[in-house]
Amino acid sequence: MYAALLLIGLLTGVAWVGFQVWSRPKLPSNAPSRLAGWPILGSLGFFRSRAQFLTSGKLWSSNGIFSFYYGPHRIVALAGEVGTPLFFHSRDLDFATGYSTLFGAGPDVKSMDKFNILQRSTAHSAAGYRKFFTTKNLKERLPKLNQDIAATFDALDLSKASDSFEIFYGLIYQLTQRSLGCNDVADSPELLAKTLEMFTRLDCTSGVEVMFPSLVTPNKRQKKEAGRELFQIMHTIMEKRRQSGERGDDAMQRLMDDGDSDLEITFFIVRALFAGLLNTGVNASWIPVYLAQDTEWRDRVRTEVDAIISKYRQTADEAVTDVLARVELEDWEEGFPTIALALKESIRMNVPGSAFRKNMSGKDIQIPGTNTIIPKDAFACFLLDDRHMNPDIYVEPETWNPRRYLEGRAEDKKSPNAYLGWGTGLHPCLGTRFAKLETHMAVATFVARFDFELCDKDMGPRTSPLPVTDRDWHSAKPIFGDMYLKITKRQ
Repeated sequence: MYAALLLIGLLTGVAWVGFQVWSRPKLPSNAPSRLAGWPILGSLGFFRSRAQFLTSGKLWSSNGIFSFYYGPHRIVALAGEVGTPLFFHSRDLDFATGYSTLFGAGPDVKSMDKFNILQRSTAHSAAGYRKFFTTKNLKERLPKLNQDIAATFDALDLSKASDSFEIFYGLIYQLTQRSLGCNDVADSPELLAKTLEMFTRLDCTSGVEVMFPSLVTPNKRQKKEAGRELFQIMHTIMEKRRQSGERGDDAMQRLMDDGDSDLEITFFIVRALFAGLLNTGVNASWIPVYLAQDTEWRDRVRTEVDAIISKYRQTADEAVTDVLARVELEDWEEGFPTIALALKESIRMNVPGSAFRKNMSGKDIQIPGTNTIIPKDAFACFLLDDRHMNPDIYVEPETWNPRRYLEGRAEDKKSPNAYLGWGTGLHPCLGTRFAKLETHMAVATFVARFDFELCDKDMGPRTSPLPVTDRDWHSAKPIFGDMYLKITKRQ
């Protein structure tokens, strides 16, 4: 009996998958050359080894542009000087739909969304970012951000090797929660750890889930549960505020005052925190590691930091943390150009993966300079490494070297859209200003307070090469347990 039920379930699943693929639209004859894949499933390399797959497809195609199937999805891979401007500047290619379908990671909002607010919240998030990143709002946040940074560094055990990712990844999460989320979470080590673990579960997807999104997979159940747990935590805090009459001085309260629903508020906060963790948290963690390896650039940063401290110091014996607490927003944003370039280079090196769009224009889109199209309702993808790891643009692209952006060299200006780290074209990164601010503050404070060098987990000299970001990763990821620093107080 059990075997019969299992067989029926298996046959039903196969029939369902077959129907999904059979019913998918065909790639028209004027689509870019199609790279053959497996029957039904399509090109599995798109998920398993994305950078290798897209790079080999670019080399296979006569002009670097090709098409393929991934399950039921028709995808056109754009690249090069023809594909780049089309991908990033066309108003006919939709950002939100492309990512929600092909990226896969993130909360399962639709399972909680009884009122179909997803499309509204995409625009709502953009408006929210602008509201919370005004000069007035950032100035008001500075004291709390300084306190969070000081507390994190005060808690370091300098008798042991410190993992740069353990320090900075969690700190950036707290700073982002403080500025775009909820102070109740930012003030609670327990809630910070608990919600950070939930975000880790959200950053998980499978090839089957992307290929057939209506299938219920273990990963999908995990993300659904994590999303519900996050919603419940945020909902509980909001309900407590309503019942007690207490008000918070945070983004959550402002959104409550604006009349947004608990689901809308949670969705906004989750989106903001997810973006901050995937990018800023990872790249801020890399910077001390790179500075420990590149001592000449570290000394440049230190000179820069000391100059700001000298500018704001009132007495010779004043504690560095007291001095930094008086630094004005303008100097935090503009006074650390070497840290800004370190962050820029870290992003180039450590944000792999692809960007996605969907042709929602209702018509085929002509690919300039070719006789091919992006079909109506098809997806487009773009490998970030086509720009960031391109040796025709960046000399020795595998090497961390922020000097490449200095005047007279300016490798990022060699080609339009050569640098994509802060977004480009129609989709600049909405969080750029805050990402730079929190990174400048965290790194500058660390450099001001400590000397540091690479070491192994026992504080001995590091003899092994640093790990590197896997180019086949779908997004930036933290590398815990292999980037240790020996930290001492600066005299």
